[in-house]
Amino acid sequence: MVYRGPYKIRVEEKDIPRIEHPDDAVVRVTTGAICGSDLHLSHGMMPDTRVGMTFGHEFVGVVHEVGSSVQNLAVGERVMVPFNVYCGSCWFCSRGLYSNCHNVNPNATAVGGIYGYSPTCGGYDGGQAEFGSKRADVNHQRIDPILVGGPWVMAGLRAVAAVRALARRASERT
Repeated sequence: MVYRGPYKIRVEEKDIPRIEHPDDAVVRVTTGAICGSDLHLSHGMMPDTRVGMTFGHEFVGVVHEVGSSVQNLAVGERVMVPFNVYCGSCWFCSRGLYSNCHNVNPNATAVGGIYGYSPTCGGYDGGQAEFGSKRADVNHQRIDPILVGGPWVMAGLRAVAAVRALARRASERT
């Protein structure tokens, strides 16, 4: 799904994303979600939305390729990819403030990277595509194959951030 201007979304062929950073992975998308924010973009309400951008904040898929530094994922594993992109090691990430990671967003002022949003949020293509993804080692969550296709999978994407926050708080208490 490619943005061609306000109210103009087209299905187009795009190249398979490349590994550009050692922590990147390419995921073959099997399920993608449509978010209300996609409507803001498609209606032209985000002034820096660029023609050619692929929407889709959250998606599920199978790991197709991994970068040289990826240790937590392997080709063929099923993963959920949450909306935000983050490095996992900067000042913000070390405090569990993943949506503020400035290492993944060259345009950062107050927000980190977000899949399928505008250049203000890093300009990462989203998951309403055949292939997508970037920084994988910390973002992507492996899922049990039995869950694939269930209605709870996409809801699970929303829960990933909550689970991470709870785990972080529990580790801080011990």
